[in-house]
Amino acid sequence: MLRAAGLDPEVPLSSQSRELAQAYVGKGLGVTIEGHNIAARPLKQSIGTVSVVIALPRGGRATKFASSFLQACRAQI
Repeated sequence: MLRAAGLDPEVPLSSQSRELAQAYVGKGLGVTIEGHNIAARPLKQSIGTVSVVIALPRGGRATKFASSFLQACRAQI
């Protein structure tokens, strides 16, 4: 599917184990596409934009995990 879209993904690891794949994705070490009947189809109409909001306690400091997550989010924008 990705190659048909003109993309050439680097696949250093593949697994027949769904649990192993989910563990790698959960640790931020990869992505996975699961399922047998995957299809890409254009949308008939625009779905608009999506706003993402992250709330922190007033006057509080973000945890190390939350700060890392915020930094990763900002890097994608």
